[in-house]
Amino acid sequence: MASQDWVGKSIGERYRIESFLGDGGMAAVYKAYDPNLRRDVAIKLIHPHLSRNPEFVRRFEEEATAVARLRHPHIVQVHDFDQDNGVYYIVFEFVEGESLQAVLHHHAESH
Repeated sequence: MASQDWVGKSIGERYRIESFLGDGGMAAVYKAYDPNLRRDVAIKLIHPHLSRNPEFVRRFEEEATAVARLRHPHIVQVHDFDQDNGVYYIVFEFVEGESLQAVLHHHAESH
């Protein structure tokens, strides 16, 4: 499924994907809504071609568990890791604002 195709759909029988936030070589990130806890979340969905690679899926899961152990005010919290019909995803705390990449880009342009 292409990145934009997830908007308006649900994943994990729980999270309603509301908007597309960004895309990278390994995954796409969306803003979603968790109706159980009544809060916005960010969801990182692994690209379909990588979901078929067991080694990559293992590394994606390791990323989720490693970040979930971290506690720092400047690191988003991991709320969930799962898969839905072969689509693996990590659910993060949603933080309003610019991405780190955008902030660094603006900073570099101003100097």
